Amino acid sequence: MTKNIFTHYAAGLRRRSDQRGVAGEFVVDPEAEHHDGVDIFLSSIQALNDEEIRVYLFYCGDHKHRFDKYASFLTLVPVKSVIAPKSSTHGVHSYSCHDSVPNMRVNVQRWFLYRNYIEQNVHMFNSDDVFFHCDSVDVVFQKNIFDEIQVRTRFNSKDIKYVGNDSILFFTECSEFTFINESFNRNWMVDLHNGFRDPLVQNIKHNNIVCTGTIYFGNLSLFIEFVSAFASYELICMSNNNIFRKNRYDKMGGVNDQGVINSLIYNYPQPSYTFIKNEEVDLIFAMALLPLAKRQHKIEIVDDVVTVDGKVPCVLHQYNRYDCDEAGINLVKWFSKSANIESRYEYLFK
Repeated sequence: MTKNIFTHYAAGLRRRSDQRGVAGEFVVDPEAEHHDGVDIFLSSIQALNDEEIRVYLFYCGDHKHRFDKYASFLTLVPVKSVIAPKSSTHGVHSYSCHDSVPNMRVNVQRWFLYRNYIEQNVHMFNSDDVFFHCDSVDVVFQKNIFDEIQVRTRFNSKDIKYVGNDSILFFTECSEFTFINESFNRNWMVDLHNGFRDPLVQNIKHNNIVCTGTIYFGNLSLFIEFVSAFASYELICMSNNNIFRKNRYDKMGGVNDQGVINSLIYNYPQPSYTFIKNEEVDLIFAMALLPLAKRQHKIEIVDDVVTVDGKVPCVLHQYNRYDCDEAGINLVKWFSKSANIESRYEYLFK
């Protein structure tokens, strides 16, 4: 069994923010040639010292040499360089890293890239391989999540939450938030469909928000089925979307994979889908929405690991967006030091 991590990074792209700091469209940033978060991410995996882990980084950029030190466990999958922006009739720009995937946000493109790669290289993988998809610039491994899930699968077989071999594990954002009271996620859902009143939105508006920056797949078949389902559902939604049909560049640029996946898995649930709340802490801990929550967690650095309410999450996600008394900045500084990186941490918050 191989433990595979699939991730994607498009160098030179960042999100434009308005005066309130609200993230918007992706724009070309010549200074963003290499994100320190990628090194923090890869260094944390290297520190696990697990020879069964393989990372597949779908990379759109010109600095491949920066990954040489991770060659023992990293497969760099080149993606064509970013092309010039295309403009719609309304002057809205969209960007593409690859001419075989839809011209939309990179976090949507990555699922098409995964699908295409698996399709062409399925012979490289075994049926019992496990897969973990995650973001590349705001994820850090503290413990081996693959081993932790396997241990829980063996010793908690009656607890469906941890039957990892036959499940896709989805991890929620802070449970205080749903599509009703969290505007970013609500807007992504609205962008995907024909407005908030669309039945596919109304059906799930009170559900907890699944974070699509970390997803675990218990075997190869589950991974293949999901990436194929994502691609199909995304295209079906686009074909049924009135705004997209009028202006495809405008609409394609506004769709986010978090909207696509939440709509897919809640509206069309499968027996393999398993949901784990963020408050369980042990496996994944997502941090972006925490400063807005009523319940605050005790987050400390103890014995060179970050603890949450006394527990050590296997994976910390969105640590650079935990903007609570500059805690996010301090975490970036600390992880950068641990990864032996002279961090330009100010960039991570642009």
